[in-house]
Amino acid sequence: MKKKPPAQKTSIVNTRSKQSAKNETDLLQTSTSKLLSKPESTGLDFKRTAESVTSEDLVAFANAGGGVILVGVDEIQGLDGAQKGKAVGCVVSDKEKSRIVNRAKECRPAIPIRVLTEVIRNKSLFRIEIPAGLHCTPNGTYKIRRDGQMGFVDPSEMVKIVVQMKRDELNYYLQDIVQSEVSAIEDRYESLLSDYEDLQSRVDDMESFDRENY
Repeated sequence: MKKKPPAQKTSIVNTRSKQSAKNETDLLQTSTSKLLSKPESTGLDFKRTAESVTSEDLVAFANAGGGVILVGVDEIQGLDGAQKGKAVGCVVSDKEKSRIVNRAKECRPAIPIRVLTEVIRNKSLFRIEIPAGLHCTPNGTYKIRRDGQMGFVDPSEMVKIVVQMKRDELNYYLQDIVQSEVSAIEDRYESLLSDYEDLQSRVDDMESFDRENY
């Protein structure tokens, strides 16, 4: 019997990987399009160029609980009078991306941002995703976003940030423990079920033997 060429399996894996990547891209573009319909806020900001993204911007977002910066976008007023974003496009070269990443690395501690390139309405954009955390600028300044504006972090806000970080760490730790316990219980259940089915099979065999011989 001839074996199937291994290239076929590789082709299937590659096809699935490409489909998965396409699905993720589609989801991101849908999410970005929704963000463009909203005004700037504590968790959202619009920038025209990568150069205009500063370490202070990244720190302010992180200290406010994280958020998204869309680069290559202007804020405009819609027909209904509400503010929203308009994709105008920007340079999305590796140089510009590195500029943003390096500014995140300059923060203390470095902010693990995610910089994605997207095309919305034929306009190339950067989508910068900033996770929550307690960070300061290279010169030691703590900033935070409030209602779309940037300000200094006061002592009470810093306490809240630290408390929230510890709470998130505890929740993650507890979820990990609970998941481990659930997995152990499921494994034990499967083992007991297998033992029960094996025992039931033996009982059936014994009953069958008795009926045939008595």
